[in-house]
Amino acid sequence: MKINYRPIFYFAVMFVLGLLMAKYFVNISILHIIFVAIIFLFLFFICIKFKYFKRLTILCLAFLIGVFYFLGGANIFMQEDIDSLVTVTGRIKSATYYQNYDSYVLDDITISGKNKNFCVSVMVYGEKDIDVGSVITFSSDLEAVDLFDKDDEYSTYYYKLNAPYRCYINFTDITKVESGYLKANEYVVQSFYDYLLSVCDPDMAGFVTCVIFGDKTNVAPDIDSAYLESGMSHLLAVSGMHIVILVAIISYFLNKLKTKKWVNFLIIFFPLLFFVYLCDLRRALSERLL
Repeated sequence: MKINYRPIFYFAVMFVLGLLMAKYFVNISILHIIFVAIIFLFLFFICIKFKYFKRLTILCLAFLIGVFYFLGGANIFMQEDIDSLVTVTGRIKSATYYQNYDSYVLDDITISGKNKNFCVSVMVYGEKDIDVGSVITFSSDLEAVDLFDKDDEYSTYYYKLNAPYRCYINFTDITKVESGYLKANEYVVQSFYDYLLSVCDPDMAGFVTCVIFGDKTNVAPDIDSAYLESGMSHLLAVSGMHIVILVAIISYFLNKLKTKKWVNFLIIFFPLLFFVYLCDLRRALSERLL
């Protein structure tokens, strides 16, 4: 049975175009909107002319999914600053430890007792590192994040974190630190990192974990800064290279078994889906496409 992979490629292309169209629409970038629209209309015209109605349906569906995916994530950034002190409780989803401060991303947020469906970026000054998974409580005002800076340049950092608010506090402002939990994908990544610690030094373990899963939690700050300053930080993000390598490894063993192609497709698809889950789909898409 021969499998046609072209619809998957078309879907991916139009999904990306949908993301870009929504991004430029939010930023009101007329020239970029026109450019993306021309590409979409060209593909639309080709499908109509050659009567590729099934492909046209796939293109339109993928485009709309891309548009709504971006708008759904960007919608929570329509917030206003919270100038008064509020009590924030959240679980540390990820952490980056620097010499004089720590950078945390909190999920499972409550603000003044109200549950929120977004994350908060917290900069904590002090030399007390808190483990990922811990639940912290503190009081602070919250600064709303603008997805576009003064030069209308789009930044993926807070979008990929799903964090419409940020704040800066001292470690003494934290009133409670409780043991929490790791989610399934965090547990797998952390277990992989712990195993690497048993065979190599912490810097190498953090670097390898980041290269494979895109998780910078355990990357040494000087290594992260070196890649950022050299313009090579994309090497620390999940990319198509990861997918190609994973597919190549699985395909090698499947070819030995001489299974049917549709069976191969299913066997490859689910490990890829699990890998995407481990790498955090939102973070990976934001770093690579936006």
